[in-house]
Amino acid sequence: MANQEFRQGDVLLVRIAEVPEGASRKDNILALGEATGHHHMLEGGEVLIKDGTQYVVARQQTRVVHQEHSQIQIPKGNYKVVLQHEYSPQENRRVMD
Repeated sequence: MANQEFRQGDVLLVRIAEVPEGASRKDNILALGEATGHHHMLEGGEVLIKDGTQYVVARQQTRVVHQEHSQIQIPKGNYKVVLQHEYSPQENRRVMD
């Protein structure tokens, strides 16, 4: 399996061989915009979570949509969701959308 990554704004999807056992299903929101109320959402497929990490299971090609970014197409496969962080002297925090 080739190393594949897909980015939409502050959300990165990294292709993985399989989702960890015991991950549970959640809604299809990958990231909420704290400042704007916009969100990154998977259309089709499933979003799972385990130990605070989100995973995407796309059984067919699907897409990620956002109100301010162009949609991206995601090929069939399993993905780990990585949310971008930024450094400040006070803390390491998630980028505010």
